[in-house]
Amino acid sequence: MDGEKSAGSPVPTAGGSAEEARARLVAVGVEMGTLAGRFAGATGLHATDVRALWVLGERDAPRTAGELGARLDLSSGAATRTVDRLERSGYVERVRDPDDRRRMRLRLTGEAEAVTGAFFGRVASVVGEAIEGFTEPELDVVARFLSLIHETLRESRDETGRRFSVTTKDHKE
Repeated sequence: MDGEKSAGSPVPTAGGSAEEARARLVAVGVEMGTLAGRFAGATGLHATDVRALWVLGERDAPRTAGELGARLDLSSGAATRTVDRLERSGYVERVRDPDDRRRMRLRLTGEAEAVTGAFFGRVASVVGEAIEGFTEPELDVVARFLSLIHETLRESRDETGRRFSVTTKDHKE
């Protein structure tokens, strides 16, 4: 079908409005959530554990359970339970901070890197293929757009949560 990659998944060919960009961003978010869900199902992990593995694999990964909790917007108790589950699964280990022996740092295990690499490596490969036709200036615009959206969402999550909480309470009464 012209303009479609697969059934129910239209792909714009060129141009587009701000509304189309928002719709595509939502579609990408849904697809990433679906992939994360499949990974969780395949590994028996909790959805939060998958998010934690994803974040812990980043270049600027959190180094402590507290930093991980802050990054994922988890309470300290929820962050500790997440790390405990990942440690029991053999995906994360706690190691003493060489600069402060009272502090424990988080480190992905080789098994975690192998499992996430096998699953999400295909995703990275497909994304790499998809962007091959873009010029460097186009990719700079895409990267700038995604960075701005990421920062905007991160900065607004507290306010968004408060507004949603108030709205849902109003509807329950």
